[in-house]
Amino acid sequence: MEPMQLHARVGGDGVLRLDVPFEPSEAGRDVLVKIEPAPQTAPSGNRPSWGGFLAETFGTGDAPAEKGST
Repeated sequence: MEPMQLHARVGGDGVLRLDVPFEPSEAGRDVLVKIEPAPQTAPSGNRPSWGGFLAETFGTGDAPAEKGST
């Protein structure tokens, strides 16, 4: 079993729900869960969307923008 980090948000009901998949061979194994606040990030309203990011960066690389073009 490898250590892992997950990012989750506490729901409006104040409950944190986690679904963590493991291999069947790990069934019955004890694990330690540590809860700590995530680092502060920009409020979701201020974060650029993936669509905005793609619109700003599409075509800025050296690779051809269309499949099959040279």
